[in-house]
Amino acid sequence: MSKNHQIRSTMESDEILRMLLPTFLQHLSNAIKELHKGLKEESWKNLGTVAHRLKGSAGTYGFPDIVTTIEAFERELKNKSRKDVLLLHILKLQELSKYIVIDNHTDDTN
Repeated sequence: MSKNHQIRSTMESDEILRMLLPTFLQHLSNAIKELHKGLKEESWKNLGTVAHRLKGSAGTYGFPDIVTTIEAFERELKNKSRKDVLLLHILKLQELSKYIVIDNHTDDTN
């Protein structure tokens, strides 16, 4: 991804969800850490649980790129793919998270 790439929520027009986006970003950061830990410990069930929760949250908050990446991760997990394949999806999530832009302004006329 280029430095100029930005990922915005498709739900950005919903004022309440927009205000909650920082909470989602913290959840995303924590989930990525849990995914790394689960992969290192080979805790397959925990990986599936964390991924599933994150997919739901990402969908609710309007981040289809993140949902798509997690869906791919879940497929690879279900297919018992190698750890390095799973790691690539986790790293992609990490990369995507760097480009999320949140605009908390409710009035753009100022």
